[in-house]
Amino acid sequence: PRRKTRAIAGLNADLLDQLSFYGAYHRNAINQCIHFVFVPGIVWSALVWMASSGPLLPASALNLPAAISSTPWMGAALPDALVAAASPNLAFFATLAYASYYVLLEPFAGVAWTLLVGVPSFLTATWYRAARGDAACANALVVHLLSWYMQIHPGHAVFEKRRPALTESLFQSLALAPLFVWLEALFALGYRPKLRARLRRRVARRVKRMDAIKARGLAERPSWNRTVSKTVKPE
Repeated sequence: PRRKTRAIAGLNADLLDQLSFYGAYHRNAINQCIHFVFVPGIVWSALVWMASSGPLLPASALNLPAAISSTPWMGAALPDALVAAASPNLAFFATLAYASYYVLLEPFAGVAWTLLVGVPSFLTATWYRAARGDAACANALVVHLLSWYMQIHPGHAVFEKRRPALTESLFQSLALAPLFVWLEALFALGYRPKLRARLRRRVARRVKRMDAIKARGLAERPSWNRTVSKTVKPE
């Protein structure tokens, strides 16, 4: 019987199911490298815009600068300007949502992503928005558009030769992209080789099914055209 999976807010919490969906559209090494660079660009630029919301909670309810400063390893490692800019804005809650989901899917990788990617992205985006004002949003738009272009055109159209995953499930793609590139980086460093092998097999099976469906669709077109040509009388 199929193993039951956990779910939060309608999201499938089975790691292999989620990653094999995204991985089926990202098997080319060059496309993966493009995503390593530009997925974080999309995340960061979006966080800059979200930081425009300002604090959504009063400091009496959640004082982030004080909380960060009171954490010895974090307060000592981060520049004072980043700590002071921390705010419970929309960017904070978006980062918290991503971090929570990633920890649910893969605890170690999720915590590592939170500490090494999520928190720095949130802090630098919030600081940049406060320091540059409206110009920060304009600059973030350039980063955002460039990041999407690099992934869709050279990444998928030229190298992967397969449409982006977002054409099948936009929400799932946006939720998974940062974790996928993070795990691929960890895999390259030797993290959980058995999980990597299982994921490769699952991706290969999914791609085989996708190609079979595509081939079947192409094979059915000529027969449909022939049927139409027989039913339409020449003038």
